[in-house]
Amino acid sequence: MNDMFVVQAKFIGEEPQKKLEGKTVAIVGCGGLGSPLVQMAARSGIGTLILIDNDNVSESNLGRQILYTREHIGKPKAEVAASIVKAINPDINVISHIERLTSDNVDTLLKDADIILDGTDNYKTRFIMSRYAEKEKKDFVFGAVAGAYGMAKAFPHTEGIYLHHVMNPSLETAEAVPTAESGGLVPSILLFITGFMWTEALKMLIDRYDLVNTKMLIADLFQGDIKMLG
Repeated sequence: MNDMFVVQAKFIGEEPQKKLEGKTVAIVGCGGLGSPLVQMAARSGIGTLILIDNDNVSESNLGRQILYTREHIGKPKAEVAASIVKAINPDINVISHIERLTSDNVDTLLKDADIILDGTDNYKTRFIMSRYAEKEKKDFVFGAVAGAYGMAKAFPHTEGIYLHHVMNPSLETAEAVPTAESGGLVPSILLFITGFMWTEALKMLIDRYDLVNTKMLIADLFQGDIKMLG
């Protein structure tokens, strides 16, 4: 076993760790949520990582998007993220797409994914992922943040319930949903929410669906209010 994964394997087991080598993870969005998700995926031992983002790195991203440094300003996030992943783990197969996920390209971009992780900041794209995951019976993990507030929920394919079943459908076309750009953000909420997201994803990747927490995590770090609903 690669020494890089020995510590994780001590906890999850050598056979589950070996199983990760055959898994493909898609992360849609390589910004605030995507940055820590990319890092965790790169260090986990998965075989293939698909990265999708149509944006370039800007100076305003550097305060919260922990993958990037000043040398990356102006470069495509998906491309930079892929190079960082390979620097962390040269053995991982990384596929980067410098484009926005849409209903027209979702099948092409996500057909090989075992699990889809939400690193976006809008519900239109989230609902596209969610409906596709339901249609193809894929695992999906949702996350959203604004200010010091965040939400996250795992949607294992074994349950048959997805994001578009539990969230208000009006969010798909809403123009006033808070984002980091519109309402500001405390970077620590990103690490809190993505830590939960990746942990649930890991359980599904090693087929421990019996351990998956399917409740909605809701956290307000400034108020110290953390709860699970559902």
